[in-house]
Amino acid sequence: MIDVASFPNVSGHFKLFQTNMNSSDILCVDKKNTIVNGFMEVAARTIWSGAQQTGYGISQFGVGTGSTATNVADTSLEASVLTKTGDGGTQISPTTFRINGTLLADEANDGDPTLITEMGLFSVTGTIMVARVVFEAQDKSAAITFRFEWDITVT
Repeated sequence: MIDVASFPNVSGHFKLFQTNMNSSDILCVDKKNTIVNGFMEVAARTIWSGAQQTGYGISQFGVGTGSTATNVADTSLEASVLTKTGDGGTQISPTTFRINGTLLADEANDGDPTLITEMGLFSVTGTIMVARVVFEAQDKSAAITFRFEWDITVT
C-alpha cells in the first residue's frame, strides 16, 4: 500500500461553522487536517485506475468525541458518534476539491449537549477514512446546527 508520506503534495483544510437562530454562520474551527493513508486507496480507485470503481468516492463524514492527535495511519474516528452522507462536493480550483456537510439540529445529541471534538471524511461506503481532524470541543445540542467545508488539495 502506498502511504501519504510518499505523496507529499496532498493537503487538507477544514472549517466548521455553527449556524445560529438568525441563520448566520459563526466560524468555530479553521485548521489544517491530516490526510490519512486511506486517501491513497480511494484516490487510486477513483482517479488513477482508468475506470471509476463503485463505492470509492468521498461522500461520508463522521463526527466523534475522541481527542487523540491525528496520525496518517488513522483508519477510524477515535470515538464515533455519527456517520452520514455529506451534502456533496465541488471543484473549487484546478487542484482543490471541497466536500460540504451539515450536522442537523436533531443529530449527534445523545449527551445533549455532546462535545464534538473530531471529524473524519470517508469513502462512499463509509469504510475507508481519507482525512481526520481533531479540534477544541464544540457543544452540539438540539438547538445547534453545524456545517463544514473540507478542502483537499492535490498539487
